[in-house]
Amino acid sequence: MPLSANARVKFRCETCEKPLSIGRRKIGAKVTCPRCKSSIVVPAESDVPQPSPNSQNPFDEFAVYDDEFDEPELVYEDEKPTVATKKLNQRLSIPRRAVYIQGALLGIVAVFFFMLGLLIGNSGGSGNATRVTMTKVIGAIRLNEGDAVVLDEGAVVFLFPTGKRPDTKFDAEELQPGRMFTNANPEVSLIRQFGGNVCTANRNGDFQMLVEPGREYILMVISASGTRTAELSSEYYEELGQYFTSLDILTGNQACFYKRILPQRETENLGTVSINSRG
Repeated sequence: MPLSANARVKFRCETCEKPLSIGRRKIGAKVTCPRCKSSIVVPAESDVPQPSPNSQNPFDEFAVYDDEFDEPELVYEDEKPTVATKKLNQRLSIPRRAVYIQGALLGIVAVFFFMLGLLIGNSGGSGNATRVTMTKVIGAIRLNEGDAVVLDEGAVVFLFPTGKRPDTKFDAEELQPGRMFTNANPEVSLIRQFGGNVCTANRNGDFQMLVEPGREYILMVISASGTRTAELSSEYYEELGQYFTSLDILTGNQACFYKRILPQRETENLGTVSINSRG
């Protein structure tokens, strides 16, 4: 049966030995090898070495990509793809829409964990600077001297959480009225790390401190101007002696007062805290 003009001649490049194929109408024409770019003459089929009947035809796996309406072109194809090449082709065959969907999902996950990190960062940490749910305890220290009521400027106000003891007692000498009550004072920093707080009353006798809500505290006040003549009761030593190296050094002859409080609101107003002088 005669071959049509569109039948293909299969042969190898004389320079690079690459298997090639082209339409029969190009027999005898000069063409360029698509791989090594050398000029070759398309041989007649009778000039192409034929494999033995028992051998595998090296051209069986050739794929022809010529358009049937175009002039047949010289084409070639590599040997049978390896397993790695097949896997690569499979990876490259993912639909573009699936890639976009995966990218969008990764973006959503990234934003979620970014926001989660911000929330954890804002709510975590230690120290007063990172406390975001604190109760402000406010009040006014008034000193009763007979019929007169004096604004007790400089009075020292302590808040200690009940039910826990400090690892080391606080130095009483560094916490007497007239001392510096900022974080530059090591004892003030230790009290705040312990979960308590300390401050002094302003010129109007007012004070304010931040503590954690929902737990019981001991409020202790040492007057800056009022004195006492009586000794401290055993209750003072039982309740407050656990916090200080020496309660006698801390208070001296100054008038004192203490009570238990349970702050629960955002602002806990204790109102007027009265201390009796010479009591």
